[in-house]
Amino acid sequence: SILLFLNLIGSVFIYPSTALFLLSVVFYLLYWVGITIGFHRLNSHRSFETFAPIKAALLYLGCQGHQGSPIFWGVVHNKNHHAHTDTEKDLLSPSHGILHTLFVWHYKSDARQFVADNALGSRQFLDKQNRFFNQYYVPLFYLNLLGLYFIGGPTFVSASLNGTFLVYSIISGINVIGHMEHWGSYRNYDTQDNSMNNALIGFVTLGEGYHNNHHAAPRMPNFDRQWWEVDLGYFLIQLIRSDR
Repeated sequence: SILLFLNLIGSVFIYPSTALFLLSVVFYLLYWVGITIGFHRLNSHRSFETFAPIKAALLYLGCQGHQGSPIFWGVVHNKNHHAHTDTEKDLLSPSHGILHTLFVWHYKSDARQFVADNALGSRQFLDKQNRFFNQYYVPLFYLNLLGLYFIGGPTFVSASLNGTFLVYSIISGINVIGHMEHWGSYRNYDTQDNSMNNALIGFVTLGEGYHNNHHAAPRMPNFDRQWWEVDLGYFLIQLIRSDR
């Protein structure tokens, strides 16, 4: 995470360029699709089905988001966050402190131990593609950077790291603002937790900002409920799903 932050600082203050900025946005969107559609809706909640090569591509992109492997992400999200939302057991709850939710939890032994205790037998563990990306999660991250270096040189590598940093930061931020009352927050459902929606964040994060909607019905592939809520991630799902 420190490397990602230093790279971002360098991109902004030392060697800024329009090409680097635009590429960073492109990589952010690609890796974010891997998280919101691949890791979250497809893999964690199985809210839709798609073809094996597309699933593999989504999981590969999700691995570039510095969120852990699809098994790690899915087990924490399903068996911890959704099972114990906003309670003392919830590893992601901002009730433990904002810094904890933004950064610390991901590196604590508690999270790794929880996954070790709960992964075996989970539907994520039983999936062959999940096990592959779990085993090679770290090598695939660096192989991606190596491949990008041969394609476009240091600019592509730096842009990829910026995209990873943005994904890591935004998903961590959603874990905070998605469970705290703030400017622009609202609720469509009286769930037994502190989940909140934010229309602007929902738009720019391809639907993830409609957190209250998601917690009210986790298996739904779309996170929008009101006519004015826009879930761009669901539009993409409609193009790739195989369970029509």
